[in-house]
Amino acid sequence: MLSDKEPNMAKANHRYVFSQGVRIGPNKHLAVEQSGVGLAHLPFGIPCAGGQTVYLSRPSVGALYSTVDSVPVPKIPMDVVYGRIPTGSGTFSLTFGTKAGPNKSALPQLVGRLGVNCRKNVPCAHQLKGTNITSFALAHKVQGVSVSRTGLVRLASSKLGTQTITVQMVGPYGTKFARVTIVRK
Repeated sequence: MLSDKEPNMAKANHRYVFSQGVRIGPNKHLAVEQSGVGLAHLPFGIPCAGGQTVYLSRPSVGALYSTVDSVPVPKIPMDVVYGRIPTGSGTFSLTFGTKAGPNKSALPQLVGRLGVNCRKNVPCAHQLKGTNITSFALAHKVQGVSVSRTGLVRLASSKLGTQTITVQMVGPYGTKFARVTIVRK
């Protein structure tokens, strides 16, 4: 059963009871939504303002249920949903609606190399690439290193050795941090 209240406290209009015999196998999913019809119709809604919890439970003794899992739901912006990354096993995060495929994160993500190799006495610059990113910034000041709003990482010519920096990525659905390693020999 799915409910938006403690399972044994939820009234009928706050319960979605799976049909008898329904099994969801490994790497499979079942989509249930408030706007659905028939077996896909959820009789309650989860406010996008957050602050509510969704419960997954199973029959226990008599008419009682025991909670299998529960998920507190945060504030969810328009055009995104809340799901696991990776699908079915990871932590919950803001995702794009992907009922027919794997969940795709709506949060900023770096793609490509997270390490930069530079040569001694040569200007060093590397363009970070990512998805769902509107701006980049250096999370903490590091002498001789800069990151532009567009993701261009620069290392001063005099800096030698290995530098690990934390880059802040801001996107329309949140902020995320990533570590980038710069090596100059």
